[in-house]
Amino acid sequence: MSFNFSNFGNSASSQLSNSTSHSFTPSPNPLSSSSLPSHPSGTFSPLSADSRSPNIDPNLDNTVPTHFIDALANQFNFGDQEQDLRQSLHGFAKMGRGLNKADIATRSYLLAAIFSLIKENREMTNAQRNTQQLLADLQIRLDVTFSLTPEQKLSYSFLAV
Repeated sequence: MSFNFSNFGNSASSQLSNSTSHSFTPSPNPLSSSSLPSHPSGTFSPLSADSRSPNIDPNLDNTVPTHFIDALANQFNFGDQEQDLRQSLHGFAKMGRGLNKADIATRSYLLAAIFSLIKENREMTNAQRNTQQLLADLQIRLDVTFSLTPEQKLSYSFLAV
């Protein structure tokens, strides 16, 4: 199957290359060497040597300061109940020593946002437990203390009919 891109009626491009036809012919094997990008020398090179070795001073401190992580945790309101999340953020920042500061800071912010969702989920779960406990207590109290008067029973029986 081939597709001829010269058939499009764009006048500027057709004037520039009337004689040039670009065709696309997919190979039966998508991972064949002809479909992979190659180095000017003709050999396949997924990453050039320049992209693998950045020009960064290896002695440069690449860690995000702890006060940044603390400020981030404070921004997302991680209090005493969320010390595990705060410590995880600090550990995450220490793990990223091979990355640059902006990358670590961005990833730390995303992780803090995810931890904020976890914190909200914990709060909702606790609120749900409290509501369930309140309803159970209310049911026990009403079972013991609630009773209808004879007039209420009579009104109820008239409504039921």
